[in-house]
Amino acid sequence: MWQTLETKAKFIGQVMTGRTTARKIEDLDSPALIYAEIKAIASGNPLVIEKAKVDAEVMRLSRLRSEHSESQYGTRNRLRMAGEDVTRLERQVAAVEKDLAARQDTQGDNFRITLEKKTYTERAEAGNALVYLVAGHRDDHLAGRTGTVILGEMAGFKLEYRSTWPDKVTLRGAAEYVANVSPSPVGSISSLEHAARCIDEQAMRCRDELARCQTNVAELAALTGKIFEHEERYRELVKRQGELVDLLDITKNQAAAQQATESKDDVESVAATVPEPDALGEEENPEEAPAVTMERVPAELMTPRQFKAAGLGPANDTAVLRAARQHKPVSALAVDEYNLTSSLPKGYVREGDRFVFKAPAERTKPGRAQVAKPPASTVRLASRAGSRTKSPSLRMSA
Repeated sequence: MWQTLETKAKFIGQVMTGRTTARKIEDLDSPALIYAEIKAIASGNPLVIEKAKVDAEVMRLSRLRSEHSESQYGTRNRLRMAGEDVTRLERQVAAVEKDLAARQDTQGDNFRITLEKKTYTERAEAGNALVYLVAGHRDDHLAGRTGTVILGEMAGFKLEYRSTWPDKVTLRGAAEYVANVSPSPVGSISSLEHAARCIDEQAMRCRDELARCQTNVAELAALTGKIFEHEERYRELVKRQGELVDLLDITKNQAAAQQATESKDDVESVAATVPEPDALGEEENPEEAPAVTMERVPAELMTPRQFKAAGLGPANDTAVLRAARQHKPVSALAVDEYNLTSSLPKGYVREGDRFVFKAPAERTKPGRAQVAKPPASTVRLASRAGSRTKSPSLRMSA
């Protein structure tokens, strides 16, 4: 009884966990260990009691070992992404520092911008020219011109515009810095000057982020490659668990029980095909009766159990359908087992333990006799005779 409860608890406990990563149901669970310990106590065998304790410890360490493996995988993945971030940020910091060295001052009276090879020193006038240029290129992508348009230069950087990004202009050096374009001329110029001034802040943010990523890489690299701290203990317990299984002959008993069950099924399937001794005639001498020979039953007439016992395969549904296409009798148990009733051709009728094909003439009901129609030649002769009989009377009346 406790063995049955232990097996049930193993499967029920694992199915109810709901873990999407589980692909096998093989480990023990907490309720299952309770039943296993009760079974061990009831048996009184010290080896069984020891095995229950070893199984509990192996289960606990297996979970910790699985968590360690998952943690190592996540750590390696984060380390890879952090390394990619470090490479990207190093390039970005180098580009921003290069732009800092090339940036020109545009504050106050130092303001200067070039649009279409014309230089402006007044912000309002430059803003009007910029808004006009942007309006002229706003529909370039509708005409098939999706590339970047260079409008001019400002603060030592190229001034670019893309019609697919209609409200933005870009100051491009080694890196790019985005500013807004609005209907307000002065507002557009102010946004450009702000983008140029903020290069210092962007460089500082990139340096701080690079330092954090480098620190993260160092910490993750220290965690990568660690061995499970209870690995030695886990291996010892697994080895002892195998020794206890051999001492208790658990696998041998299970294999013997399975073999006995299969042998019993084979004997039952063979006995079903051998006629009983009572089938001999009462007056015949059993010694003079011919020896009973076991004729092999066709695959389509075998039940699924007989087909498996004969070692012909897992199922005989293919043989049943092949025989049905040839209008041969087939096993009714096989048809019911594999739900093949709708797959049989029209004309099959159940007769006992078989389905037998019957032609339409054989399936005609006796109460509905069909009246044979006279041949067409007989009908034509009768019609001619009727016309000849009527013709004298017609002449007399005329």
